[in-house]
Amino acid sequence: MTTKIDNEYGSILISDNIVRTIASETAIVIDLTVVLEYGTKIAVVCQNIIDTVKYSVENKTGLEVECVNVLVQDMRINEGK
Repeated sequence: MTTKIDNEYGSILISDNIVRTIASETAIVIDLTVVLEYGTKIAVVCQNIIDTVKYSVENKTGLEVECVNVLVQDMRINEGK
C-alpha cells in the first residue's frame, strides 16, 4: 500500500515496506525511505518528516525516539504539470 501526502513543499509517497525500526527497552530508531516529487525542497521536506514522525511516535507509544533517518530513494516527475 502506498500513501501520498501533499503539503506546501510538494508530494511524498510512503509505502508500507520502506519503514524499518530498531527498538531497545527505552528508545527507538526509525529508518524511512521516501520518494519525493521533483521540485520539492528536499531538506525542508525531510526535516518536516523527521519532526512529524518523532512527535507522533513518542506521543502514541511513550517510547523515546532516538533518531529518525530519512533516505530519499527516488524523485518522481509529475506528468500532469
